[in-house]
Amino acid sequence: MKRKILWSTLILIILIVGVGYTYEVFFKRSPEKILLNQFGISLKKYNYSVVSMQEQWDYNGDGYCLILFDLAQFDTQEFNSLINDNFKKLPINDKIEVSEIPESYLKSQDGYYIFQVEEEDSRNFRIFIINTKLKKGILYYQIM
Repeated sequence: MKRKILWSTLILIILIVGVGYTYEVFFKRSPEKILLNQFGISLKKYNYSVVSMQEQWDYNGDGYCLILFDLAQFDTQEFNSLINDNFKKLPINDKIEVSEIPESYLKSQDGYYIFQVEEEDSRNFRIFIINTKLKKGILYYQIM
């Protein structure tokens, strides 16, 4: 009887640890995973920090996500390795009417950005801005 209880407890512990690990690796939303999912950009090999992450989603799925990254430890070489052909140089020439993105990012002159608009609905878009002077990054996307 004691062996059965011991084996049952051991199996339960292994199951709990396995479920926790699976959640952390595959299902937990993190700023890094959101950036990778939205733009295919990984910051794993860089030294950075997440300043803030703000999300607001309605029950029907409409809403936005705003993430601020601090890239203060980046040097010129790291910025160059992060920037690819999809990036455009700032200032932003595309029309963006969003009150959640700080004006300093939208009016910035130093850095790069990626801006993608959904074909079916132009209100659905995503943007990633890297300000090389302030050494900050911002990811914003919305679904309406």
